[in-house]
Amino acid sequence: MIEWAGLPYLSLRVAGWFYENLPLLHGADIRGDGVIRNSFDGDVQVPWLASEDAGKIAASSVSTTRAIFSKKSSVSRSRQ
Repeated sequence: MIEWAGLPYLSLRVAGWFYENLPLLHGADIRGDGVIRNSFDGDVQVPWLASEDAGKIAASSVSTTRAIFSKKSSVSRSRQ
């Protein structure tokens, strides 16, 4: 809908495990069985990320995108 309206936007998706969640969500499994259980299929490698780093990436992306969009005088899109 945002694209249809011709509005500029930025969509961020952080796909990974947050270090801060490790003790809370997986602590019992790690202590008891030495494993991390999750809903990922098979032997998938998922990156680890600190939530602070995700926040820095988002802030940088938003400010960069804002600078790019502000250089455009208008955004137009033909509607069908």
